[in-house]
Amino acid sequence: MKRSTFVRVAAASLALLLTTAAAPLRADPIVWSEVSFATPATVYADHTTTSGIKLDGNDLKQTLAGSNPVLLASLSTFSPGAASATFTDRPFSLILRIKDQATGVVGAVTFTGYFEGTVSNGKADLKIKWTSPLSETLHLGHDLYDVTITPKTDVNLPKNGLNGSIDAYVKVSHNPEPSSFLLAALALPVVGWAARRKRRAARAQEAQEAPLAT
Repeated sequence: MKRSTFVRVAAASLALLLTTAAAPLRADPIVWSEVSFATPATVYADHTTTSGIKLDGNDLKQTLAGSNPVLLASLSTFSPGAASATFTDRPFSLILRIKDQATGVVGAVTFTGYFEGTVSNGKADLKIKWTSPLSETLHLGHDLYDVTITPKTDVNLPKNGLNGSIDAYVKVSHNPEPSSFLLAALALPVVGWAARRKRRAARAQEAQEAPLAT
């Protein structure tokens, strides 16, 4: 194959690969399903099993499309009397499991923390001290799932009532196909080699056509 033809073929191949790599991301919505679990199911107050916080995860799998809020756990408090029961660094964890419907890939994120505060009959004053990051990212199939506890500074904990919740927001996005970028990267050395050969050939041609010194 002539050098000029080789260069044209290599350049055309590179252009095709770069076009593939730079192709727009899929516009179809990302479909996914989720379930959540809380452990332990009941967080008891200090030195007692008569007062505590019940944590109920969302164990009924739901299917969603695109970015959505999700329930990590609903909370309810119980206490037998008017005397306050105290929570001092009482640990818990929340697990959110996500399945990417397009590929069937499953992943999970875990958030951990402590309950602090008091609970009595008909009243609660609780805070959470988080011991894990409030945002986690899953890479499932060709999609990214950014999971963030919401709101970060004021989880809907039981106060004057008996019920509350811990929620998260799942932001989903398509991840660029790495194979296209890899193919383009592999093609670059070939085109670079072809370009160098073309330059050397041009210099050799110029040397042949240059007039001889007299």
